[in-house]
Amino acid sequence: HRLKGRLNAQLPHGIRVLRIQGLSPGFRKAKLKKSRYTVFLNGVNLKKEDLEDFLASSEFPIGKSHRRGPRVVDARSLVETMHLLRPNRVTLTVRHEDGPQLKPAEIVKGVFHLEDAQLEGIRILKAGQVLG
Repeated sequence: HRLKGRLNAQLPHGIRVLRIQGLSPGFRKAKLKKSRYTVFLNGVNLKKEDLEDFLASSEFPIGKSHRRGPRVVDARSLVETMHLLRPNRVTLTVRHEDGPQLKPAEIVKGVFHLEDAQLEGIRILKAGQVLG
């Protein structure tokens, strides 16, 4: 695609458009339903037991800062899937629902009981989005 080349020429180093897909005119009303991420942590080994506890839970409250004060969000209702690929790499699919959301870093921090300092050097790759 010529459009893909034009877009990639304008993007910062390290960010690239890999695929462009045409949408039908009625698709404009589509809403973001899910996002898939791969999260890479630098020098932090995540515990499989923490992930198993999270996946087995029916609720998993995570606190987050908000401009109107602190909030607690149920991460379990937002996370559709989460897999530990390597001790320092996790994939997750997050549902986008009405109400407060959590960022992938906030989810990983809460699920694996990490401190802010352990998130230094975190890299998050958005691997896909589902519209509906």
